[in-house]
Amino acid sequence: MEFKSPTNHGSPITLRLLVQIGDIIVFRHRGDVQIGMLQGVSGKKNKVATGSNRILEIPSDRVIQETGIRAVDLSALMDVRQRIEELADSLDLKEVWEVLKDEPVEYSVQDIAEFYWGDDIGSERHAAMLLHLSRPRLYFDENDTAFMPRSSEQIQEVLERQARQQAVQAEEADFIRWILDESEHDYGFFTTRQKHWLQRIQQYAISGDEYEQSNQARALLKEIKGEGSGDLQRFAFNLMVRKKIWDEDEHLDLILFDIPIEFPPEILDEAVQMLPV
Repeated sequence: MEFKSPTNHGSPITLRLLVQIGDIIVFRHRGDVQIGMLQGVSGKKNKVATGSNRILEIPSDRVIQETGIRAVDLSALMDVRQRIEELADSLDLKEVWEVLKDEPVEYSVQDIAEFYWGDDIGSERHAAMLLHLSRPRLYFDENDTAFMPRSSEQIQEVLERQARQQAVQAEEADFIRWILDESEHDYGFFTTRQKHWLQRIQQYAISGDEYEQSNQARALLKEIKGEGSGDLQRFAFNLMVRKKIWDEDEHLDLILFDIPIEFPPEILDEAVQMLPV
């Protein structure tokens, strides 16, 4: 097997290793970087085990690191993978970024690993750094086979975007907690976004899949409902009844067409005067 690995400032070198069955490799699959154990090679495809009864066929050009670590069985693979994943999650590259940010050039995984650990790297540390850099992170951008430090302005943009995403997630979590709590009926404190979610559920309860935002409504209802989908339109209606927003015999057409059922006294008086004597 042959693959290219970046070296100093993005210049690739070609590594040739004698890869055997049982060797642990790092590869790309469906946009993610994963760790697996080589089970066989057929042409340009590698059979890679990633778990019990899970074998993937990975093209050779998707293999990005041959670790040189051999696993005797799946249990050994799981142990190695867990160590690498935990190490990858624990990495904080802020100090490395501080050193490299003023030199806008490309760096290899090996470069950044050496800045972080010095010369004592090893296969597991290299794989952990590769996983860390290849997933959405704060300090470096991936550029093909190398990584470039982001500018301070880019870092700030990422932090602001993350803050907005976290705010939306918090709003959604609060909304779902509220809607599942049958003792809570007041929603005067809702944010604009939460009011929109409530309206979306109501519109889906009325119109079902004919509602123009039915896909978004179904996704929200599935998240609220949890296991199993069932009749989501009925579920949406029942939610509104449990929250005492609607009655069990609510006339949905009146809501759909915004037909009023309550009128001010002067209108009622005028209507009475129009009745035949």
